[in-house]
Amino acid sequence: MNLPMRLLLTAGLVTMLFTAFSKKTLPTESKDLTATTAPKQQLLYWYDPWYDMLQDHKTIADEEYLLWVMYGYAVDQTPGGGTLLMRGYINNAYPHNTLPLAMLYGHFPFMLDREGKPVKK
Repeated sequence: MNLPMRLLLTAGLVTMLFTAFSKKTLPTESKDLTATTAPKQQLLYWYDPWYDMLQDHKTIADEEYLLWVMYGYAVDQTPGGGTLLMRGYINNAYPHNTLPLAMLYGHFPFMLDREGKPVKK
């Protein structure tokens, strides 16, 4: 091989090496500042466990807050030592064709009857 051909081949190899290991800048996407990236909360249909009647169509947090305001005691999804207050379903089909997605329990220092009134001993 003659000198110009070797020089051209060496220049090509050096160029390929430097471009292969150099940092590439990708075009940035323009982000819409008005779009929210917060996770969406699912609305559930809430049925009372005694008469199985539709009560609300809210998120779990909203229903917990509503029951806390109504009864004045802690309401959460922990069944230990609690009284079942609401069952949350993903659809309002009746009779229910799925199991409840969430069940809310009230933690009272006393027992409740079917109407939600304290039981006297």
